[in-house]
Amino acid sequence: MSCVDKRHGVRVAIILKLFSATPVAAGTLRALVRAACGFHRAPIALHVGLNERARFSGVALPRRLRESPLKLIHRALDGSEDPPSIVRFEFLDFDAY
Repeated sequence: MSCVDKRHGVRVAIILKLFSATPVAAGTLRALVRAACGFHRAPIALHVGLNERARFSGVALPRRLRESPLKLIHRALDGSEDPPSIVRFEFLDFDAY
């Protein structure tokens, strides 16, 4: 799932969420990013989050280009010290998109 945003005159394909039942190969992820950029006519793509089935690679966004920080507070509800691991948490899980 993707959308497009425009910042400083540059279109950016935003990869909101990757739905997959199995791990996704690096070549398939590259093809997905190219397809999103082509569909949205954007020279770059942005993915933020964690997904155990997809290991996106790329360049970290410089701090000066980041807007207000998003903070995730992750705690166990049963009172134990260690919360369960996060396996998927991406843009679509935020209310901004």
